[in-house]
Amino acid sequence: MDAVIIDYTNTRAVMQEYAKKAAEIYKRQLAEHGRNATKELINSVHTEVRVGKDTIAVDMDLASYWKYVEWDTRPHWAPPGVLERWIVAKRLVPMRDSRLPERKQIAQLDYLIRRKIAKEGTQGTHDLATTVELLNREYYERIVEALTLDVTEAFDKVFIRTFERI
Repeated sequence: MDAVIIDYTNTRAVMQEYAKKAAEIYKRQLAEHGRNATKELINSVHTEVRVGKDTIAVDMDLASYWKYVEWDTRPHWAPPGVLERWIVAKRLVPMRDSRLPERKQIAQLDYLIRRKIAKEGTQGTHDLATTVELLNREYYERIVEALTLDVTEAFDKVFIRTFERI
């Protein structure tokens, strides 16, 4: 008997909708919470539906620092210079005549912000968790229906082949 392979056509279509909507909602959540100063995180959001042997998943590629935006962190020293682009984008230092701030000003503010993080940690936005929770509620039944249809179609193919051989 031939091996049964489920092609997941229906499930893949629903999951692709889910993935597209996940990216849209997550980007909107980040912007609403003011996490778009450099736009690096928002521009890094890319989703892809991956169908494996035993799984169907939505993969999301994000800038490497997404977890620090998402989750609360305990007090820690952030690496030196890591906040400099953000400081310039947010215009947190005085700028005269639209000139860029002096390097010394940026370094001082970078240190002060890192010191605050070392004392207090950071508060995450939990935007990705909220996005996934919303979409799981919205798409759960549709995914189950699509999966059921894919399995039924695969079973029907096997059943028909079996009777054709008899």
